[in-house]
Amino acid sequence: MAAMSEFTGLNVRKKVTDMNNPAIIAFVEQFSTIDTDEHARICQLDQHHLETNETNQEWLDARKYRFTGSTAGAVCHQNPYQSVEQFLFDKINQTPMDERGKRYCAYGTLHEDDAEKAFGVYLDKQVGKPNTKGWTLVNWRVQHVGLYVCKKVGFGMLGMSPDGILHTTWASPTGGELKTKELVEYKCPATWNSEKKRANSHIYKTELVPKLVPPRMREEMSSVLQPGGLPLCEGRHRLPCPPYYYAQVQFGMRLFKMSGIDLPRAHFVVWCPERTCRIRVERDDTYGKWLVDRMVEVWRNQYVPAIVRKLTGGVERKAASPQDEVDAMTVFSGFSLKRQRV
Repeated sequence: MAAMSEFTGLNVRKKVTDMNNPAIIAFVEQFSTIDTDEHARICQLDQHHLETNETNQEWLDARKYRFTGSTAGAVCHQNPYQSVEQFLFDKINQTPMDERGKRYCAYGTLHEDDAEKAFGVYLDKQVGKPNTKGWTLVNWRVQHVGLYVCKKVGFGMLGMSPDGILHTTWASPTGGELKTKELVEYKCPATWNSEKKRANSHIYKTELVPKLVPPRMREEMSSVLQPGGLPLCEGRHRLPCPPYYYAQVQFGMRLFKMSGIDLPRAHFVVWCPERTCRIRVERDDTYGKWLVDRMVEVWRNQYVPAIVRKLTGGVERKAASPQDEVDAMTVFSGFSLKRQRV
């Protein structure tokens, strides 16, 4: 049997690191907070160029050294297709997506407007109808933002690019009015035509979420797990939503809440040419906090030392001055980055 080729990749496993290294301190300080102007600028970045549908490089740059919602599943052991070690290796080395991944992403991007249109048709049918509590939907709109970075001091290394924020106005039976905001996440799986998905009205199979942490990690994480390897949460649910997507929306709802914006539930909308599935995911504050804490822990203790070594070539940099803390804004500023198909 031929000898295996030498592995020359970065080692992202935990190792003894001098966290007082000025370069590490400077990097952590740089991404722990975000000022109001920079936050607003990043929020208004389109994810894709309308003319070409190519990914916006400015949007990519804003995410480059941050952990975002789409990575919560891998970082927090909820993605069976990508371990935290593989995620860190790819993140640090900026490993390009393989051709299949590019095709799948392109398909999803192409059909996001179709998913939103189908979701809008559903919402239009609900207007004027009272719900189970007697409240009547008056109107709705979906707002789009770019990368939303967490405004809470110490958490600026986390961000979320939501597919939409649903704003609704409800009329009560007694004449009152209620305005709500909810997270929207669209999925357009390119594999919808597989035999299993075509036979499933929900498209994705029903699973227990959150997923148990792999046995190899349970001893190390015992202080933050329930018996059997279950993440801290308010209960498990059987949902037609993969655990990595469930982690994504729970992380997103938690991040917005930490920034002063209350999104108590998410609409998980899955579109394919034959049908659209929509489920509501209620926010689990315990699980959301667990996800955020794990993301920060891995970012600080594993990602930062490795990326600083790569960026500095082992040479320490002078520590930068801390950014001034800013008060968190608790409302959206009114802009909406509406996707338009050309």
